[in-house]
Amino acid sequence: MAIKMAMMLGQNNSHHEASLSVYDCASPLSSIFTISSRPSSTASSIALRRAQIENGVLVTKCDYNPPTEEWTNNCQEMDGDEHWGEGGKLSEVLESRGLSGKIKPLFALDAESGEPYTLFELSGTIHFINAADDSLERVTYPQELTEILGTITDPDSGLADVSTTTVQEPYSLDK
Repeated sequence: MAIKMAMMLGQNNSHHEASLSVYDCASPLSSIFTISSRPSSTASSIALRRAQIENGVLVTKCDYNPPTEEWTNNCQEMDGDEHWGEGGKLSEVLESRGLSGKIKPLFALDAESGEPYTLFELSGTIHFINAADDSLERVTYPQELTEILGTITDPDSGLADVSTTTVQEPYSLDK
């Protein structure tokens, strides 16, 4: 579905029929990337602020390449709409922690690496989500994406040297 959505953008833009909106989200359940031939119809719910086609594949658009071969920016390999779309896994996890804002998928570790981490930006702050247990970590050091990717890429450092803090679900007496 995500690839079809991106190709439709190209076709509609060539006929000047599409409208493209990038806007702030009031909640993580609101898509921040919408494409429509009419302002009222939404062609996709994928929550990508920026995306592009590379070699016929929809990928997240970022100024950086994946840090190592184990990481991907392929939207389908990052679970596409199931994870990033309206009502998707990430929306549920963020909502359960009272978080909202602009979501920008960056990179995900290859499933074969053994660690189901996904790196994403939420309103300017970098986070990791672990798909295996829905744990959410906010990166505390380094804070700039360039430095985070440099640390992950560094053979003497690696992912273990990226400092994070766990984002817990709010405590409730009802639980």
